[in-house]
Amino acid sequence: MKFVDVHAHMYLLPEMKKELDAKGIAVINCGTNPVTNQEVIDSSYFKSLGWWPLEKGFFDVVRKQVVENNPVAVGEIGLDFYWSETKKKQVVQFKKMLGLAQELGKPVIVHSRRAEKDVVEILEGYDLRVVMHAFTGKNSLVGECVERGYFFSIPGIVVRSEQSQKIVELVPVEQLLTESDSPYLGPVKGERNSPLSIPQVVEKISKIKGEFCEKKLLGNAKSIFF
Repeated sequence: MKFVDVHAHMYLLPEMKKELDAKGIAVINCGTNPVTNQEVIDSSYFKSLGWWPLEKGFFDVVRKQVVENNPVAVGEIGLDFYWSETKKKQVVQFKKMLGLAQELGKPVIVHSRRAEKDVVEILEGYDLRVVMHAFTGKNSLVGECVERGYFFSIPGIVVRSEQSQKIVELVPVEQLLTESDSPYLGPVKGERNSPLSIPQVVEKISKIKGEFCEKKLLGNAKSIFF
């Protein structure tokens, strides 16, 4: 293992486990509802089981999947206020999943699009290892999360996104992780992404930080997930 993609949706991609293994890229496959969670459970990748803000499903089903399958994390979970009409429902759902993660001692992988402030406020009430997935909040929120010891997972879009590059600048390397969010957020706009982009993410982080970060980023992932 040389690299870890801490957030991918491999059920949306062709099978590529052998190719990834050959390149030393480990992948955490993230579910978003009972159906995709089952696909994650049946896959050969590391498992993270979740309930995405806008996905339908029953908490009891997701809870059973998490309890019975010992994932490395609970996620993808969080809030997405792009769809503002479901805010209250999303908050209830998010808190249920945070409570489950805390009960089981699992880290959480958190989505926060257009809801960064609310997410950070809610997380304060829980004692959890937190990964902020593709975070785009204000600098002040980044600083607050850093103080709490949260991790930030950086996607392939960092190659071309000044916003993602700014997150890398603000967050200590000891709190950075790499992700692809496959098949989304890749280095090339409009092209399907995969975990094969992770070495590019590591290279870009290293360039921004002015140091070779591969081993530190791997160590960060191992410390929180494995």
